Amino acid sequence: MNEWAFMVVKAQGLCKAFASGTGIYDFNLEADAGERIALVGANGAGKSTSLHLLAGVFTPDQGQVQVCGQNFPKAQAYLGYVPESSLAGVEMPVLEFLLFVARARVLSKSEQSQRLASVIQIFALEQVLTRPIRHLSKGYQQRVGLAQACLHQPKLLLLDEPTDGLDPQQKDNFYQFLQQISPGTTLILSTHQVQEVAHFCTRLLILEQGYLRFDAPPEQLLKITKQTQLETAFLTFTQQKLWNTYASSGNLCGLST
Repeated sequence: MNEWAFMVVKAQGLCKAFASGTGIYDFNLEADAGERIALVGANGAGKSTSLHLLAGVFTPDQGQVQVCGQNFPKAQAYLGYVPESSLAGVEMPVLEFLLFVARARVLSKSEQSQRLASVIQIFALEQVLTRPIRHLSKGYQQRVGLAQACLHQPKLLLLDEPTDGLDPQQKDNFYQFLQQISPGTTLILSTHQVQEVAHFCTRLLILEQGYLRFDAPPEQLLKITKQTQLETAFLTFTQQKLWNTYASSGNLCGLST
């Protein structure tokens, strides 16, 4: 069987260096259809850079990314991306913006009508279709971001700090909306709020100073650190630099010290 029948994204040896700030070093990832992955780390750990590389926004200095077996730019057809605070300054009304994205994705008129109706219902946008996006609350802007990213029914959905700035009710609503996305879609979500993804992710990736230090189900992090709360486990793992112990147990290849 072709591995791409079930593998959605494959990143091998990604490196991206910057003159200032944290880069990404030897980042490796393979994800199958339907996985729910949380990419966590402190501010400046390299989360946004990692997603930029996976989305094709940045070209890696070394390594390669494939989505559904395709290199960039063909890989763009299979992914949706919601950058951090990407719609805050958009003047277009919601419906006009979604139509613009649908046309940019070269959807047929029948597909446009069907997909627009679907995302408007899923993300409950009926009441704000004529309002300029920049005048919406942060919660509604995130809904519009999800809607535009899902219009073409992507196999891979990348979300960069999607709950940053949301109040507790908006965060709860956001994760409820995520549950309505097709179970076959692979989701990768970055955040520095570790505890809030405990109920969401089936797989946890920890970045620390540009290196991938952990890649396993969140339950394994609790076991390694002997903690009961994911946030405490994350702090214990990173502050005590337990990745060497984790790597020596054979759980993750390619870790750098």
